[in-house]
Amino acid sequence: MPKPVQDVTPAEWDRTMAVTLPKTFLCLQAEAAYMAGHDGGAIVNIASG
Repeated sequence: MPKPVQDVTPAEWDRTMAVTLPKTFLCLQAEAAYMAGHDGGAIVNIASG
């Protein structure tokens, strides 16, 4: 079970962001490039914890 947010250390938070955010960004970047050439679209990001 994940820790309550008040128990997460800054180092743990930094590690989580370093692992997850770059992948999200790279996917969004690829999707946006595709949509730009295909009459647009919408990107919806959903996260859970």
